[in-house]
Amino acid sequence: MEINCFYFGKYAYTFVPWQIEEDILRIKSTGAHSITLNVIEQDYKAAKENIVLVISVAQKHGLKVYVLPDGWCNVLGGVSQFPSVFAVKNMDSCLKNSESKHLITNLGPVASILEKRTIEYLKKKLKECFEGFAFDGILWYQCKLHQSFISKEKYEQFFSGLHFYIKDHFGSEKTIDWYHTDSTSLNTNNIKGLRYITHDIQILDHRNYTKESTESLTLEIENLFRKKPKMFCYFDYPANVELPEKSMTVIRKTLQNK
Repeated sequence: MEINCFYFGKYAYTFVPWQIEEDILRIKSTGAHSITLNVIEQDYKAAKENIVLVISVAQKHGLKVYVLPDGWCNVLGGVSQFPSVFAVKNMDSCLKNSESKHLITNLGPVASILEKRTIEYLKKKLKECFEGFAFDGILWYQCKLHQSFISKEKYEQFFSGLHFYIKDHFGSEKTIDWYHTDSTSLNTNNIKGLRYITHDIQILDHRNYTKESTESLTLEIENLFRKKPKMFCYFDYPANVELPEKSMTVIRKTLQNK
């Protein structure tokens, strides 16, 4: 089983290089094999050097580094809750309702996966991730389905096409090809190229944990391990936790004993 740490947002804004190395060594001490970074659309220009450094430090210490496309085109979900700059700048490629008015969500317009411009933009972002950043793999985390506009079959074809693009241009060793199915009705059997599906990956989502929630962390991890996942993911110091040090100590000691 691969242990993966969600290392989200630590490379944005204030950036202290020696703290990154400390973090990576601490994460590795839990028994982690890899980390995942969330990347928003703007990061290739706004945080490129920071992300490159994080990847190089992690890989130097033997950890693989995966990318989680965060909110791209307002089609893919994520954790940052940033609107899509691409969608805002390309309204003619976005979804419209029956009255021919643009569909506006809480994060703005949604690019259509049926539009060539959307597909080409996503391929451009993938190229940046694998050639510019040198990520080891990709984790798809949720897709915002709008089935009143686009059929499930089209979404399944959409992901299959992106998988083939990654494998054809960057090699199959670059892909993890996991699709998070908990929040969608897509049939993952119809998405070509997936390696991990359904319960192959278990996520310990301990964001926003109270003191009471922290007390049950060990049992929660044990229950996830009983499902025998191929990959187990946890967050590194996630936001809004009442007892952050205690929760991370519980996670580290539990994983070290596995």
